[in-house]
Amino acid sequence: MLGSDYAGKSSALAEVSRLAPDVRMRLRLAAVSDVRCVIGINPAMVAALPYQLRWWWPRLVKEIRDGTVGGLPLSSPNPGRARELESLAERFGTVRPSHIWPRMRALFCWTTGMASLYLPRLREEFGPGVATLPAPVAASEGPVGVALDRHPSACSLTVDAAAYEFLDAEQDVTPDAATLTWQELEAGRDYHVVFSHVGGLYRYAVGDVVRVVDRVAGVPRVEYAGRATRSDAAGERLREAQVLRALASACGATGLEVRNAACRVTGGRDGPPSYTFALAGYGAWSAAETARFARLLDTAIGRESAGYRAARGRERLGAVSVTLLDEEAFLRDWHAAVDAGVRPTQVKDRLFRQDPVAWERLTGAARPGAEGRA
Repeated sequence: MLGSDYAGKSSALAEVSRLAPDVRMRLRLAAVSDVRCVIGINPAMVAALPYQLRWWWPRLVKEIRDGTVGGLPLSSPNPGRARELESLAERFGTVRPSHIWPRMRALFCWTTGMASLYLPRLREEFGPGVATLPAPVAASEGPVGVALDRHPSACSLTVDAAAYEFLDAEQDVTPDAATLTWQELEAGRDYHVVFSHVGGLYRYAVGDVVRVVDRVAGVPRVEYAGRATRSDAAGERLREAQVLRALASACGATGLEVRNAACRVTGGRDGPPSYTFALAGYGAWSAAETARFARLLDTAIGRESAGYRAARGRERLGAVSVTLLDEEAFLRDWHAAVDAGVRPTQVKDRLFRQDPVAWERLTGAARPGAEGRA
């Protein structure tokens, strides 16, 4: 018998059973193994794992009992492991990764960007004492930094892996822009990364922004700050990294916690356009808390971005508004993208989402009345 948390979910299971068969197969194989470390690189994949476990639970247990994957024979039936898993559901109701893999030691993924907001809570799902280890700051086109110690987010620049150039993140990346060498970088600043290497790329702009944390033995340590994408509805030239730092500031000032967030520019017909944020929080937020969070977020974005502050002061932009989504909204959205054919490694946390279809898919389950405006 399964725990009460899984009762009455047959219709939902029918829907998710067709999702991401490769992801489901990996989870099916892992559930009978002694997993010690989850390597996701993309933290959105790691965040999706507890959700997958909950929604696929009945089918997962059945396939372990039957020795199948996707209904096809894979191995000998394992009724003993199936009984162990059923007892976990009966005992805990909601089965978490920490229950299935009690000897879990570490999560290996990017620890900055949007992940910096949700990783502390996510780590609890995998067990007490589980470490988060920062994956290299890199793209498929080449490396930027690799962790050489236990710093929670920063990686030492791989100075001999490529010929690196850097550009202040407030500037536009153009062929004639004056660039900096790694020796000229300053701690506490954001930079575009440009590299040339023997793989054939010459002066390639990665599209990521890194923040210099400090130096070790003269070599800069950098962390991923966000994509270089800008949002510019009224001359604010707002960067992802600025909004992420503002979100962290608003969370710190209110004690509220965010599971994930996205924003888009709305309005502009009868008044100035403004930024609308869709947030999935931990626990219930009152209307007063949501409104206060919106005000603090609006102020924090202005502190991070002079362009946003000027646009707000000249009334070219209206106040931030916040709409709360249910806690699993971004996880469902992740699965919807994978189900549409996008590789799981490429379905990443995206802050700026101007596509109205994608926005509607994400926000379709907004909590009634859970809105606030600065």
